[in-house]
Amino acid sequence: MMGRVPIAALACALAGCGQQAAAPDGDPATKPVASQDEIAVGNAPASLVGNYRVAGADGAEVDLGWAITVAITGDTIRYGSQCVSGTWTYTYTEGRMSTEAVPIAVCDRGRYPAEEALDAVFGSSPTVSRTAENGLLFEGGDHSVTLFSQ
Repeated sequence: MMGRVPIAALACALAGCGQQAAAPDGDPATKPVASQDEIAVGNAPASLVGNYRVAGADGAEVDLGWAITVAITGDTIRYGSQCVSGTWTYTYTEGRMSTEAVPIAVCDRGRYPAEEALDAVFGSSPTVSRTAENGLLFEGGDHSVTLFSQ
């Protein structure tokens, strides 16, 4: 974990969060810094429904010999990565999800880091925000995943 910079922290640093802003009369004024909850809600997509591919996990690009896909319906999330999969029911409001795992049989092989990140994120009732590239960023369970529409 050491050496990784959370995506939200990097975005905040690049955007200049917490820096002084000049007031119209020239006096410096403290610019309020938005909390993580405010950032997620302010940039939250209205709907999550769609078919996606996993492009990133924990700030790193996912580069396997196959695509990890995620299908989100009005109340269910399901990912597939070869014989490994995961399913959750969910509710979603303004960037906040509440999830519940649906037990399913999967193959008995180890998990790749991206698969572990998906399990941790969707198992933790993550926050959701839209990326600058129009992807969906899910953060929770000390992990993050970035999805792009297929």
